[in-house]
Amino acid sequence: MRRETDNVPIGTTAMSTRSDERGRLPDQAHQKPVKTSEKAEDLLEFGLENERITIANYHRRVKQADELNEFATAESLRGILESTNKIT
Repeated sequence: MRRETDNVPIGTTAMSTRSDERGRLPDQAHQKPVKTSEKAEDLLEFGLENERITIANYHRRVKQADELNEFATAESLRGILESTNKIT
């Protein structure tokens, strides 16, 4: 999910701020190679797998935020996860 005003994924700014405050980089700071294919079915499968990974990462971040007593951040992330459930 993205904000229309700045095209940044919602939650990214909050997590980046929290990471900066703690003096470390987010887990996904390094980009992975982009998979390509001539087949549309393969591209759809690659996109679906990326979505699965992203959702799993958000679940992990919710748990981390709870463990750090960052309850507002955890709730924001839960809201993002809820919105992805409504879309799919």
